[in-house]
Parts: sequence; structure tokens; C-alpha cells
Amino acid sequence: MVRLWRNGVLRHAIQAKRGRRIICNQDAFRAFVKNVHKRLWTARIYVISIKPSPSRWALWPTMQEANRLLKEECSRGKRLTYVDITPGMLDSGGQPHADIFLADNLHMNRKGYEAWREIVRPVLMKAERQYETPDDAAKQFPIGVWYEGGVGEFRDNLIPNDPAKASAVYNRDFADIAAHGLNAAVVPNSQISHNKVMLDAAKAHNLKLIVELDRGGGELGEIIRGGMPPTDENIRAALDTKLKPVISHPALLGVQLLDEPWPPFDRYAKVYSAFKAYAPNLLAFTCLPGPTGVKEFVETVKPEVVAYDDYPIRTTPVVIKDPMMKLEESLRAMCTEAAKHGTPVWSVLQAHAIDGYHPYPTPAQIRCRTYLSLANGCRGIWYFMYQTEGFSKTPPRVMYGLVDANYKDDERWEEVRLLAGEIKALAPTLLDLTISDSPKVECSSVAHVLRDSCGEVYVAVVNTDTLDSRKVTVKLDCSAVRIASVEGGSPSIRQGREVHTGEWSAHLDGHPRPRRRRILPCQVACPRNSAR
Repeated sequence: MVRLWRNGVLRHAIQAKRGRRIICNQDAFRAFVKNVHKRLWTARIYVISIKPSPSRWALWPTMQEANRLLKEECSRGKRLTYVDITPGMLDSGGQPHADIFLADNLHMNRKGYEAWREIVRPVLMKAERQYETPDDAAKQFPIGVWYEGGVGEFRDNLIPNDPAKASAVYNRDFADIAAHGLNAAVVPNSQISHNKVMLDAAKAHNLKLIVELDRGGGELGEIIRGGMPPTDENIRAALDTKLKPVISHPALLGVQLLDEPWPPFDRYAKVYSAFKAYAPNLLAFTCLPGPTGVKEFVETVKPEVVAYDDYPIRTTPVVIKDPMMKLEESLRAMCTEAAKHGTPVWSVLQAHAIDGYHPYPTPAQIRCRTYLSLANGCRGIWYFMYQTEGFSKTPPRVMYGLVDANYKDDERWEEVRLLAGEIKALAPTLLDLTISDSPKVECSSVAHVLRDSCGEVYVAVVNTDTLDSRKVTVKLDCSAVRIASVEGGSPSIRQGREVHTGEWSAHLDGHPRPRRRRILPCQVACPRNSAR
């Protein structure tokens, strides 16, 4: 946020009184705004009107004209807000209050600034609320992990059957998840008798949870799969029995109704509607198995958010030669379709291995897939999964998570920690972006155009070569672009670099740590007028 100091504007108002045209005021103001937005294109500028004061009362008509022009300029510009403090400074006769000034009748005393506060504060609170990082950050931009909630022998005794004993496990695991910068977890197959202690542990570590109402979604899952009639009574009974005891828990983000439902989605839509009527403040969640069926799902269900997984790093049944581009294709299809309905997308990313099926992704692949998701406009990132457990007994297979069977991590879990910090720094900007098809962009790597609510253009460029750095060339259909980069998680302008040809080339570097390659996305922001 930037504030325009009133004394600079006052100087031009005085010059106008001495015979210079009042347009000088507008020229100075426009130059100021241009200079600020050239370096900080997302800055919001609040213009405090020139104040009336007894010592300069003779200039007040000129100041009023300057204020009128400033208000007019603010009404035309993006991220400009005019704040008129005059009403708090004049009495009923239209004269300055004498008791709000110091002895020089120019500078204000404490009472004067308190009068300002009562005017400025409501304007700032209303306008800035949309930009503040919300307390419920997980709901706004979740950065989470899948955490297996099955207990006892059902899941290799990862979690004890006894809720009291399980509490220590939840606290240990959630402390580790939170320490890696994540703010949420999806807990499939969660045991109803465990939900309270599990949510308490999540609250202690500032995590939000999406739980299931028993193994496989419980009765709600059975209704969606067709195993129970989809009656209002059956749905209500399941919610009363299993959701009501924890419905108001501060760590509860939502409920996974059923994992990976298949079309048709009529039964899911019926359960979804009943759930939202019962618990309007909770998220009714599911994860689709890839982009297939997303059009039917969003049209039938009209969900708050759509999540999906795609695990292209595999050895069977078909080896995918370029798994990064396979994910890019599915992400593009998913996000483009969801955008038509205004539905946010959460991306669930492979961070696990299964004997004989999925090999572990490398840290560079995890990083690449994360930024491919962000470049496609995803507003939530989830990593599958946290624990290591038995996957099947016949044949015997193990599913390896971000921590091993002894809860020791490796470089993948460390990479997730680094990514979480970067995403958190970018989240306020990412939440304001939507995918766009203009201006047209050509790139030697993957590049996508996004726009913010003010019409500014971003081009996210991702190096899909997970083994080495790559020189990329970006060509935009606009006359001038400003270049920004994301390095260490902090967006920054590369000062003094404007490309008037609409073309920019640079290397997306490799990872500085041994045997690991860092894939840095780059943003190119086009001034709004040149993008039209």
C-alpha cells in the first residue's frame, strides 16, 4: 500500500493560485502514479485530500478544485482510492474546527488526527480486507498433504485403534506436517471415534483437516456408490450421527464425501446439496480421478472447488515418456473447463511410490509439477501422500510416502517444505489470477497467460526439463512488457528492464543443491494498455 503525501499536491495547488494552470496538479499526480506502478504494479494508492486549515484558508477554493481533480483521477484509475477528510475538519458553518489545530493554525493536534482516523480507517478496512492473508488460509489457498486416516490392521497399524493412544501419533505427525509449512491435510478413511482427538491435534498445530465420515466415506459414500437409497432421511441420519459431534470444530475444513466418484454424478449431487444445507460453512469435497468427467461434474454438482489427481510417473501399465507434459495436458484440460464455470481447481500431485507401479518422483519433478499447477491457475496444492504403508497383500506391495516406515524423511519432503514457503509468499497474488487466452504467447517451454482482477497480465513460464536448466524465449503480442521473477519465493521486479519488442529470453536455472535441479518459473507482467 502507498500513500500520497498531501504536501506534494498542496505545492502544486499553490502554484496554480500563482497563475499556473491547475492541470499541473493532474500532471504531477499522473507522473507519481506511473512511477509507483512501474516498479510496484500491484500497489494500492490511497489519496488523502488536501486539508482545510485556518492559516491557508484563502487558498481553500483552489485546494477544493485540486481535490476535485484528484477525485476524478482516482475514479478513472486502477488501484486508486480517494479519501476525503474534509467532512471531519469543518464545522456546521463550513469553517475549520479551531480546536483541532496547533498554535500555527496549520498543523493538527491529536484531536485532529483522531478525526482523520474515524474517516480513513473504514475506507482502508473495507478496501484492504480482500488483500489480507486470511486467518483461514487453508480454505483460501490450501497447501496440504494426503494423510491416511485408517486405524488398526486396516492400515498396517499406522494409527492405534485406541483414540487416546492415537492422539500421540496425530500430534507427532501433524507437528511434522506443520513444520514443513503446510496448512492442511485430507484424511481419508478417518475413524469416527478418532475425529475429535484428531481435530484437536490439528488445531494444536494450526492445521485444517478434510475428513471422511468413516472408512470409504461411510453411509454417504454408500449412497453415492448406489449401495443405499439416496433419501433425505438416510443422508440426514448419517450427518446427525457422524458429522454433528464435530461440525463446529475450528480445525475442520470440510468432509470428503467420497474419493474419486465416477459419472453419472446425480447421486453425488444429491448428497452434496444436502450436505451444504446441513453444514453451509464446511467444504463438501472430493478428488476426481483425472480430468475425465470434469465437465459433467461441475455442471451437475456446481461445486465450490474441484480437485483432481493425475499420477503420470509410472512403470505400468504404460510408461509415459514425458510425464511432465502429460500432466501439463491434463492440467490444461481440467483448468480450462473449470474456468468456464468459475470453479477453482486444486491439484493433487504425486509424491509417492508403489512397488511395481509408480516410481518415486524426483524432487525436481515435484517442483516442476507444482509450478505447472500454479501456471495453470490452480488455487490449491496437495501432495499425495505422507505415510508409508502396505498397499496390497496379493501381490505384496508397499506404498511409499514422504516419510518412510520409521517416519524418517528424505529430499522429497524437504523439497515440499521449500515449495510451501514459496507458494505462501505468492498466494495473495495467485488467488487474484485467472487463466486467460490473451495476449497470445509463444514460448520454447510451457507458458501460460493469467490476469488479475485489475486486468494486469502475467505469463508463467515453467521449465519442464527436470534434469537441467534451459534457455527459454517468450514472445508476447504486446508492445512492452515488464519482467518479474520468482526466486526464493519472493516476487521481485527486475528493475530497469523493459522489453519493447515483446520478446524476452533467459535461462531458467538448475537447482543449486547437488544432484537436484531447481526449476524457476518466471512471470512477465504486461502493462494493461499494451496488452489490449
